[in-house]
Amino acid sequence: MARVAREMVEKSGINVDQLVELLVKNAAAELTTY
Repeated sequence: MARVAREMVEKSGINVDQLVELLVKNAAAELTTY
């Protein structure tokens, strides 16, 4: 299921790795504020 979602995102022209990196950074920022 996750692979299909990833393929759909890649086909729409979004860099998945960049997206994941942004999500990780945002999550880290959220955690450090607590």
